[in-house]
Amino acid sequence: MTQDSGDSREREPGRILIVDDEEVALKALRRLLEKEGYRVSTYSDPVRALDRLREEPFDVVLSDIRMPHLDGLAFMAEAQRLWPGLEVILITGYATLPSAVEAVKQGAYHYLAKPLDPDEVRRLVAEALNSKALRDMAQWPSGPDAPPSRAPLIVGQSPAMLRLEETIRQIAPTDANVLIVGPSGTGKELVARSIHVLSRRRAGGPFLAFNCASLTEDLIANELFGHEKGAYTGATQAQAGLMEAAGGGTLFLDEIGDMPLTMQAKLLRALQEREVIRVGGTKAIPLDVRVVAATARDLREAAAAGAFRQDLYFRLNVVTLTLPPLAERKSDIPLLAYHFLYRISKRTGKPIKTISPEALAILEGYAFPGNVRELENILERAVALVQGPVIRPGDLPADLADLKLFSYAESDRSLPTLEQMERDYVAFVLERCGGSRSKAARLLGIDRASLWRRLKKFDLA
Repeated sequence: MTQDSGDSREREPGRILIVDDEEVALKALRRLLEKEGYRVSTYSDPVRALDRLREEPFDVVLSDIRMPHLDGLAFMAEAQRLWPGLEVILITGYATLPSAVEAVKQGAYHYLAKPLDPDEVRRLVAEALNSKALRDMAQWPSGPDAPPSRAPLIVGQSPAMLRLEETIRQIAPTDANVLIVGPSGTGKELVARSIHVLSRRRAGGPFLAFNCASLTEDLIANELFGHEKGAYTGATQAQAGLMEAAGGGTLFLDEIGDMPLTMQAKLLRALQEREVIRVGGTKAIPLDVRVVAATARDLREAAAAGAFRQDLYFRLNVVTLTLPPLAERKSDIPLLAYHFLYRISKRTGKPIKTISPEALAILEGYAFPGNVRELENILERAVALVQGPVIRPGDLPADLADLKLFSYAESDRSLPTLEQMERDYVAFVLERCGGSRSKAARLLGIDRASLWRRLKKFDLA
C-alpha cells in the first residue's frame, strides 16, 4: 500500500467496483487491481451491483456497456445519481466505441476498449481515484447537515419514479405537511421515510409511524395524544403519545382516510395550534413535529361527500405525492426484484445469486395487483423454496407462470400451422424482452445467430 509522504499512517485503499457479465473478464480485472492494493468487488449482474451501491460507496466503477437486464450507460446514470462525483470507467468493444465516447461527454471518466491493456487499466484507475479525491476535498459538503444525494429508499428508474424522487428532494428540507396517495402496497411508508431522512429533522427527532385504520376513536386518541396517570382504568402512569414522542422529527399517519370523523377534528386542532392535551389532562403540550399522511382513498371525493373533513384535508394536503401502481412502471421490476433478492438473501443467509431470464420475464409479464409488496412477498417465497443459487420459473407461484400466450379457438378460426405458432412465439418473446435479442435468444434456448435467421425467415428483423 502507498504511504502518505506527510503521514506515517496507511491510506485507505481505493474501493473499486467492477461490473461485467463475462466471468473471465471479471476475474482478470479483479486479480490485476487487487495486486495494486485496491479493495475490489465484482458483480456479473448490474442490478445487484446497484443494490450494493445503495448500501455503501465506492471510489471508482468499471462497467461493461453491453450487459443483460441493464446496459452500462443506464447503470452509470443510476450509479452517479446514487453517488454524485463517482468516477465511472466504461469497458467497450469496437462496436460500442461511439457509445462510450459519447458517454464520456455525459459524465463517464473515460473508457477502456477491448482487449484490455493492463497498463492502461492501472493508469486510468489511478487517475480516476486521484480525480475523485480532489473533487471530494474541493466540492462535497460534509458533516451531519450534509443531506444524502438522493432519496435513499426509492428504487426505480422509470420516469414516474424519477419525477417522484425529484419532488421528494425538493420538499424534504421544508416543514410542509405531505399527503402521499397511492394504491395499497406501492411503498407509501418508504416515501415518508425518505422525506424524513432527506430533511434536517433526521438529526433532531425520530421517524414514527401510526396506522389509523381499524382502531376506535379512544384508542387512536390514546396512541396519538398520550394520557395522564389515572385517565382510565389501568393508566398507572403518564405516557406521551406519538405526536409528543416524534418531537423534532416526523410522524407518519398511514390510512388517514379511515380515521373517524370525530378524531379528525381533534387531530386538526393539534395541527393548527401545534399543541396537544393528553387524555385525562388539562395542560397543553407544545408540538414540534412534521406530519406526513398517506391514503389509498381519494380524499377530495371523500371530503366532498362528507366522509372526510375538508379543513383537515387542506391542512394535510400542502404537498401531494402520487405513487403509481407497479403495473404502470414495469421497467422497475428487475431493479426491485434484485433489490429484494439481495436483502432477503442477506437476511436469511441463503446464497441466492440471481434470477433466471425466464423467471424475470414471468415477473415482468405479471400484473401485480398487490404492487411492490406483492413482488417482495413473491421473492420471499422464492428464496424459501429455491434449491440452488438461481431462482427459476418453478420457484415462482404457479399462477404467475400460467401465461396464456395464444387464444386460438377452433370455433372461429382454423388451427394455426406449426410455422405460424413458431413465428408468434418468437415475436411474443422478443416483445417480452423489450426488443433485446440477446435476452430473447437465451429465453428461447438458441444462440443469437439462430434467432437472427428466424427473425429474417419470419420477416421480424
